[in-house]
Amino acid sequence: PFSRHFLTKSSQFLSRTLESPLPPRDPCRGLTGPEGGALDLDCNGAAPPSRGPWCSKPPRRGTMQSATRLTLLLCAAWVAALLYGEMGAYWAAHLSCSWPSASSSSPSPSNHVKVAVIADPQLMDRTSLSLPPGSVALQAAEFFTDLNMRRSFQSVVLPFKPDVVLFLGDYFDGGTYLSDEEWQDSLFRFKHIFSMSEQRTNPHVPIYYLSGNHDIGYSAFHSVHPEVISRYEKEFGPRNFQFLSGKVDFVVVDAQTLDGGATQSKERSSSWEFIKTLSAGNESNPKILLTHIPLYRPDNTPCGPHRSSPAINQRIYSAAMDQGIKYQNYLSKQTSDLLLGLLKPILVLSGHDHDQCTVVHSTPFGPVMEVTKVLSYLVAACTTRCI
Repeated sequence: PFSRHFLTKSSQFLSRTLESPLPPRDPCRGLTGPEGGALDLDCNGAAPPSRGPWCSKPPRRGTMQSATRLTLLLCAAWVAALLYGEMGAYWAAHLSCSWPSASSSSPSPSNHVKVAVIADPQLMDRTSLSLPPGSVALQAAEFFTDLNMRRSFQSVVLPFKPDVVLFLGDYFDGGTYLSDEEWQDSLFRFKHIFSMSEQRTNPHVPIYYLSGNHDIGYSAFHSVHPEVISRYEKEFGPRNFQFLSGKVDFVVVDAQTLDGGATQSKERSSSWEFIKTLSAGNESNPKILLTHIPLYRPDNTPCGPHRSSPAINQRIYSAAMDQGIKYQNYLSKQTSDLLLGLLKPILVLSGHDHDQCTVVHSTPFGPVMEVTKVLSYLVAACTTRCI
């Protein structure tokens, strides 16, 4: 009786189930979430028992507007940063610089000479980053660093309309190690970067060049490779000379040949002969000494408030068996004292150090100020020194 009753009830339940109409199929119903539990909303916003993860609710209009505003804000910030880096930084540097005020005791403005000083541009080449010659990476690096220097020169230096432009050496980073073809390519880039043709008011401003250790090397190098000196002099002129501007004698000396061994006696002798001949003259004009390597100063000498890095102390590396100097941060004390005593300059301008340093040398004829570099020229900042 129990079995018959169970079969009867089961048959009735099955019949009612089969006769009931099926609801429309909803792909969002009867499905479970990632953890097997029911999700809160179906595709139409109702509350099904469960649904699949692909039935997410469309984003609200407020959320889309917030995302759009954030995107526009990021784009505006990117454009502003791009414009500042491409133009604003140079004009900011330009506005932060000015020529010093002329002394009220000066009888005439014609006695003033505006001199722009540029030190150590050191154009990037294959020796800078150890990249293969002609590689895309090297060409890109050269292009952007050249562009930065050209814009700095055109935006920060030329608008001040200098009367004289001085380059204090180290024009190519690997100048002494470049082949003649590579050296000529770097020279072409250098002339393009520092072209004076953009200065329409006076495109014929005189430009003077000093030799640096990256141009001809130290005595231990150019005594073995004299061709680097010949190559330099062919394009940039003599290494020791004098010129007059604004009633001031500017004296240019090749500092790389002043210290060294007997093997480079020809270069050393010619430099010292020039200095001694000049000191024996009767010129009454004040002198400004121009040298790539700074004069000697004691270790840890303060460089003034505008220096951004610790002071560099003296280092001199000599080759074996008196074969000359391999490297030096400053001229030797003996050479520095002799230079100051013979020329008696009122001011010394030097490069080599890639940061600003102002020191005062004590001499028997009075204190002499030396200004070493204003700022590295690859930094977007004022790079002129006003005299």
